Amino acid sequence: MNGLAAGVRRAKRHSASSEIGTAGCRIKKAQIYREQVKCGRNRGILSFGYWIMAVRPPAYERSVLLLLCLLVIALNIGKPIHIDDGWHIRAAKWIAEHPLRPMSGKVQWNGSEQYFHEGNNPPLLFYGLAAVGTLLRWNEWALHLFISLFGVFAIHLFRRITIVLGCRRGLFLTAVLASSPAFLVTQNLMLDVPLLAFELWFLLLLLRGYQGPSSRHFIGAALVLGLAVLIKYSLFPLILVLGFSLWRSFKARRLWIMSIPMGIWALWSLMNVLEFGVPHMMGNVGALPGFGELCERLLTNVMIMGSILPAAAGIGVALIGRTRWQGPAIGLGFACIGILLIRALSGVPPDPGSGRALVVVFTVAGALLFIGLIVTSFRPMAGERKGPIDQGHARTVIGSSALLLLAFNMVYAPFMAPRHMLLLLPLVLLIGHEAFTDLSKKWSVVLISGSFALCIWMAVSDHRYASFY
Repeated sequence: MNGLAAGVRRAKRHSASSEIGTAGCRIKKAQIYREQVKCGRNRGILSFGYWIMAVRPPAYERSVLLLLCLLVIALNIGKPIHIDDGWHIRAAKWIAEHPLRPMSGKVQWNGSEQYFHEGNNPPLLFYGLAAVGTLLRWNEWALHLFISLFGVFAIHLFRRITIVLGCRRGLFLTAVLASSPAFLVTQNLMLDVPLLAFELWFLLLLLRGYQGPSSRHFIGAALVLGLAVLIKYSLFPLILVLGFSLWRSFKARRLWIMSIPMGIWALWSLMNVLEFGVPHMMGNVGALPGFGELCERLLTNVMIMGSILPAAAGIGVALIGRTRWQGPAIGLGFACIGILLIRALSGVPPDPGSGRALVVVFTVAGALLFIGLIVTSFRPMAGERKGPIDQGHARTVIGSSALLLLAFNMVYAPFMAPRHMLLLLPLVLLIGHEAFTDLSKKWSVVLISGSFALCIWMAVSDHRYASFY
């Protein structure tokens, strides 16, 4: 108990320097928890209790998070089956009847009959859909609710990450993530939002692993990564981030943890060989793109990032150092989109010029964002922030994850789509979170209200056109 009392006294003496929470009570409790980490007395239930006290959000924050979660659910409930949903439901129904042969079923797709193993995705999420469908008689509302729960989980995890990193406007960042069209509109019965939740879960555990000498968080991160790749192979390159983090924390003593995801993938590949003769992870790899095609895909990804993040131009100019231009850049982007929406609602037939104008707006916004991220990545840190995790480690983990996911998407994605860039969105926000520090209240309200209005508009439109088709 002497160590605990000493930790409390030290926390009280240094309470003014903490940047963890916004309320004084949370600041002191977070400092007490950090002092316990230093004293080596944070073990078991006691440690969990201190951590909960340190990060438990105030009432207004819980209300905002609850509102975001309800919006995520409301915009996906009742949506008709469309896009790739039919494939996923057919795969889930096959798994419900043949759970040991998940890739041997067939589906009519693009005018021909295809085996499931001819597709690009492994079946882990389809097992979840099969369980929900079997229990609730394949009710479409229940299936959409199942996917939306992953969106709720992603919001919770991202907010937790902002707390661990000590982001000064973490709740605002969470609202920016939740208001992206790639997050709210593209849920359906697709794999991207569940995969986002697993990515954030992996990242949170990895960052928590830097907080203490124990390896249990790294073991959890390895297990989450192994399962995430069985939802979609897009997170496969994060095995390199896990290995780097283990080496940086423990040198060679804990590299055996990498055998957890690799063992899961080896077992999955063995099941594939026994079922249809070839590992699924390697069987669908096409020809690698050339240099010209890679440049075209990079430009497309820049344009997509500018389209799924309404604050892209504002973040970019702020990170470059032109803070006073941040608000006008955000306002100009919404003004361009608003003009095109008004033109569409007025009944004027669409013309190629409008489409080209949107491409130019989104490409410029995405280019400013990427330039700002590059500038801030090479900018030396002003000093070590007093938070629960070393900021240099955090920057390395998040930045390397973003680069690996972007490169993997450019090389192996069969086509470019906004939902494919969803995995990069939280990483971009975490890297550029300082851009929102000096954003005025007026422009903050414009950004959040405009983003949610645009998302709700697009979601309603998606409902109507999904019903039509």
